Amino acid sequence: MILRIFPDEKLLMYQTLKNCYFHLRDIFFTIEFHFNERRKRNAAKKVVQILANKKPKHKILNKIAFYVYCRTHVDHLKPIYKHLDKNSFVIILPDDLDLKESLIQEGYNVSTSYEIILSEYKFRCLVSLYMQLPTWMLHYIKKDKISLNIHTFFSLFTSKNTRMVYSLGALPWNKSNTMLDYDEIFVCGPYEENIYNQKYNSEIEIKQVGYPKFDSFINNNDKTIRNNIELDCSKKTILWLPTKDGLCSIDKYVNIISKLRDNYNVLLKPHPFEENARIKIAVSCGIEVVESSDSAPFYQIADFVFCDYGGSAFGALYMDKPILFLSPDNPYKDKHYSNDSPELILRKKLLYIDDIKIDELTNLLSDKSLWAKQKIIRKELRSIFFTDNYGKSGEYAAKLLEDKLI
Repeated sequence: MILRIFPDEKLLMYQTLKNCYFHLRDIFFTIEFHFNERRKRNAAKKVVQILANKKPKHKILNKIAFYVYCRTHVDHLKPIYKHLDKNSFVIILPDDLDLKESLIQEGYNVSTSYEIILSEYKFRCLVSLYMQLPTWMLHYIKKDKISLNIHTFFSLFTSKNTRMVYSLGALPWNKSNTMLDYDEIFVCGPYEENIYNQKYNSEIEIKQVGYPKFDSFINNNDKTIRNNIELDCSKKTILWLPTKDGLCSIDKYVNIISKLRDNYNVLLKPHPFEENARIKIAVSCGIEVVESSDSAPFYQIADFVFCDYGGSAFGALYMDKPILFLSPDNPYKDKHYSNDSPELILRKKLLYIDDIKIDELTNLLSDKSLWAKQKIIRKELRSIFFTDNYGKSGEYAAKLLEDKLI
C-alpha cells in the first residue's frame, strides 16, 4: 500500500513542525532566561555574604582578566589582549551582551561577571577602561538596598586593578578621586604620567604604553574602509569628530562644512551619546554620517580632522593628521569643560577657527605651506603627549601584564 501525501497535507505538516520548533525554542529561551536570572540573584546574595565575612577567601587564578563593559571597550582592549596567550586571560562581560558569542568564536575565554562571583575565583589582575557596576548588580542594590561601592565590588574579581586610559580629553573625571580605585594606570605618554603623579602623589603606579588602539593602522598603509562608505578617490577626505552637549560643534558649523562637499569627502562620526536630533540635521544637510564603535579606521583614511573638544584631537595627533579646531559658542558653560584639560594646549598650538566664510575655509585647507608648518608643530606635541611606542603599544602593554603572572 502506497501512502500519498497531497500538497495541502504537506503544507499542513510543514506548518505544524514549524510551530512546534518555535514553541520549543520559546520554551528553551524562557528556561535559559530564568536560569540566568536565578544565577544573578545567587551572585548578588554571594556578594553580600562575602562582604559580611569581611575576609573573603578566593582562590587566585594566575590569569589576567579584561572587563569589557560595552562594545567600544573591545576596540581599546583587543589591541592588548591579542598579544597574550589565549589561555592566560579571560574576558569578563557585565551581562550576556550580544558580543559574547562573537568573542567565543574568535577563540577567547569569556565569562559573565556573575559567573565569576559564583566561582569564587579572582584574577591576578583586572584591566578595564573604567569600572562600572553591571546592571544585574545595580538592580539588586536598588531592590534590596545593598550598600556597595565600585571598588569593593571589583575587589571580588582581582587583587590588582589596572586602568587603560582611553582618552586624554575634556573629562574632569580623569583626574577625580575615582582613579584611586586603581593600583596602576597605563597612559599614553609623559604628560599624563606627570599630571597623575602630581595629582595622586605617586600613590598609583603609572606606566607609559602609548595608544594601542592605533597599532594596526600605523603598521598598515591600506587606506580602505569596510563600512559600506563610498568615497570619491579624486577628493581629499575630511573627518569631523565632534563631542557632545555644549561642547559639540555640529549646531554652529553644520551649514558651512556641508558646503565643502563639492571639493571634499566629508564624514561625520558623532559622539556615541549624541542626540539624534543633531545627527538628523547633519544628514539633512547632505553630510555622510558614519556609525561605528571604532573611530580608528576613519583616522586612517582622513586627510584633515575637524575637532572641537574631548579626546578626538589626540587620536589625530597620534596618527599625525592635519587638525583644525572648531569653536562652539560658550564652551565653558558645559559641565565637561575644564580649564586644565589637555586639548586646550593643542588649541593654542594648532589651527582653530571661530566664525569663517566658506571661501576662507577652502583657502585655509588648500594652503600647503601652512600645513607644512603645522606638521612640525604636531611632531613637537607628540613628544609631549605620547611615548615612542608607535605601532607596538598593545604589545608593550601585554608584556607588562604578562610580567604579573607567576
